[in-house]
Amino acid sequence: MKKIAELTRYGLHIYFKGNKFIMPLVVIIVYQYTMYTIMPVGIVDSFVMASYLVFFVLVWTGLSVSADENPVMEQIQLLRVRTASATI
Repeated sequence: MKKIAELTRYGLHIYFKGNKFIMPLVVIIVYQYTMYTIMPVGIVDSFVMASYLVFFVLVWTGLSVSADENPVMEQIQLLRVRTASATI
């Protein structure tokens, strides 16, 4: 379990080291500002629109993460994890 947490922490470090997280964050902030300060809408309408926006932003984020994968770095990580688990 510790290895999974460390690999996840490493992946997040690589993701936040770049600038690919800025645009989805800006889109969500602009949406929140526009939706809830300029023109209030009904509860159901705002939930539906917010869920659509969150879905598309998460798809956008997932595609940017998968496009940023480095196969050599992933192979090195897998080799290190396998050798570390084999010694335990």
